[in-house]
Amino acid sequence: MCLLLIGYKVNTMFPLIIAANRDEFYARQTKNLHFWEDERIFAGKDVQAGGTWLAVHQDGRFAAITNIRDPKRMKSDKRSRGLIIMDFLNGGADSMHFMDELASHCADYQGFNLLIGSEEALYFLNSDEAVVQRLPSGVYGISNASIDTPWPKLMLAKELFAKEVVAETVTADNLFAILKNEQHFPEHSLPKTGVGEDLEKLLSTIFIKSHAYGTRSSAVIMQHVSEKIIFEERDHLSGQHHISEFHILK
Repeated sequence: MCLLLIGYKVNTMFPLIIAANRDEFYARQTKNLHFWEDERIFAGKDVQAGGTWLAVHQDGRFAAITNIRDPKRMKSDKRSRGLIIMDFLNGGADSMHFMDELASHCADYQGFNLLIGSEEALYFLNSDEAVVQRLPSGVYGISNASIDTPWPKLMLAKELFAKEVVAETVTADNLFAILKNEQHFPEHSLPKTGVGEDLEKLLSTIFIKSHAYGTRSSAVIMQHVSEKIIFEERDHLSGQHHISEFHILK
């Protein structure tokens, strides 16, 4: 997943709101949002590696991950980042202890940003920094560097998201509209991550489109004060729309 927006305790009715885009090669085999019956987990699935990019457990915990863009460090012998989410949601450790343990093993994976927790507490870990942060209430954005890194698309997405999530009229449709934004930015304002100018331009929009790679799906998670969670996913390749609603079972 390559764009993650979080509104944490900034809306009186929805204490946790997440909007996310998954950018991936179109040919990579994927299962859309579904209930993983054995694990009590709602998530899509990366069939190739067996993990996921965004998931919610029936007990109210969730996890989301993005990659750090650095082609010079890509190695094929690393463990899949998507399995970190499954380790957390299937394990018995609380969020802080899980993150502390993971921080000492970041080198086992390609570069990642990980967000885990629940309404009670949110934790963030960037594998390059290897420092666990507990996040206070607020609005956050994560792309492919670190949390709130001022890349143009992340700054725009966060600005639009922040205006929406504080409103009493916040809706999933409005959040999905933000995730579909295709605004381009001046070349001089773009980051230089080692992928070349043409690819940097392609990856600079909130919603990415190309012949082989782009925004495969968008997702919105909204947790209501009644402890009902709404998890909605829109698949941009098939046009399918998946939604799950459930109450937290602790």
